[in-house]
Amino acid sequence: MRRRPTLTRLLATAALALPIALPATPAVAAPPAPTRQLSDVIPAPVETRPDARGTFTLGPRTVIRTAPGSTDAWRVGHQLADTLRPATGYPLPVLPVHATPLPEIALLLGGADARVGQQGYQLDVTHRGVTIRANTAAGLFAGTQTLRQLLPATIEAAHRQRTTWTVPGGRIIDHPRFAYRGAMLDLARHFHTVDEITAYIDLLSQYKINYLHLHLTDDQGWRIQIDSWPKLTTVGGGPGTGVDGAGPGYLTKADYRAVVAHAAARHITVIPEIDMPGHTNAAQSTYANSTATASRPRPAPTWPSATAPCASTTN
Repeated sequence: MRRRPTLTRLLATAALALPIALPATPAVAAPPAPTRQLSDVIPAPVETRPDARGTFTLGPRTVIRTAPGSTDAWRVGHQLADTLRPATGYPLPVLPVHATPLPEIALLLGGADARVGQQGYQLDVTHRGVTIRANTAAGLFAGTQTLRQLLPATIEAAHRQRTTWTVPGGRIIDHPRFAYRGAMLDLARHFHTVDEITAYIDLLSQYKINYLHLHLTDDQGWRIQIDSWPKLTTVGGGPGTGVDGAGPGYLTKADYRAVVAHAAARHITVIPEIDMPGHTNAAQSTYANSTATASRPRPAPTWPSATAPCASTTN
C-alpha cells in the first residue's frame, strides 16, 4: 500500500515550483562578505556571538517557515514576507510546516534561551538558514526587526534591487532592559494624518519601541472626535489651530481605531492623552461654558501659549 505524501512534503514541493519563472541567480564562487555585522543592531543586543563561516544568503528559493498551528508565528511570518518582498523580488512563501529541504527563515515559539523572557528573542544564522525563537509573538516580531537590520540597507527599498542579500552568521540573544519603551507624538500643536502616524509607528517598531503616547489635546488644538461636544474638533481643531496657526485637523473615531489596530499589529500600545484639567484653551475657546467665568478666551496658536490663567496650568 502506497503511503500518502505528507503535508510537509507537499508544501515544500509547491514552494520549489514558485521561483521557476524568476531569472536565474548568477553563479558565484563564494557568497560575498555581509555588509553588516551582528553588532550593527539598534538598540544594541544583549549578546552577540559572530560566526564568519555562517553567512546566509537570502535567495529566490528561500521560504519562511512556521510551526503548524502557530497562528502568532504565521502572522509574524507574513509581516516579514511583506517587508522583504518589495526589495528582493522573491516570493518568500510562508509555510506552516515542521521542516523543508529549502533555505529557510524559521520563526518558532519556544525553545529560546531562558534569558529572553516575554519580549526577547534568540536569532541563529548559519549558511543553511536563519532561525528566530521567542516565547511570545512580540519577541518573535522583535527578532524579525533585527533580521531586517542585518540585511543590506537597500532592503528598505520599495522596488526590486539588484544586490546579494547576505546575513552575517552567528547568534544573537536579546531582551529589553526596560519593559516600557516609549515615544510621543504631539498632534495637539502640529496635527498629523493617519498615514503620517502609521508611518511613524512603522519606524518605531523597527527599533523595538512598544508604547506610543499620542498627545491629542492642548491649548493649541483638540484632535480627537467627541460625539457629545462636536465643536471641539470643528472649532478647537479647525482652521488656524496648532502652533503658528497650522491646521486644521483631527482624528475621527474610525481614524483612531485604525491607528490603534496598526500599532497593535506591530506590538505597540497606544496611550492617548486628553490634557485636562490643564492646557484646555482649545476647549474653552470653543465652549465658553467650560470656563470658570463663562467667558471665552482667545485661541492660542503659539507655543508656549499666552492665554488667560483659567486656560492653562503647568504640567
